[in-house]
Amino acid sequence: MTMVVEQGQLWRDNDGCARVHTVVVIERQTYCVMMRTRGSGGRRRRPFLYPATSLLRGDDGWRLIDEIL
Repeated sequence: MTMVVEQGQLWRDNDGCARVHTVVVIERQTYCVMMRTRGSGGRRRRPFLYPATSLLRGDDGWRLIDEIL
């Protein structure tokens, strides 16, 4: 089974969770526009770009997590 990055997915790394806002292609590279689910102090909830291939490889500790309802 091949994993795909899609809008709305929730990912977790060592610093917390971030949600994929959208997926964009820039110069033939696929990036995820992500936003942290929480932020305070110096780390505000600002969107950031992250390469989709790095996300899927698990670089920086990223892993897809299930929604907790």
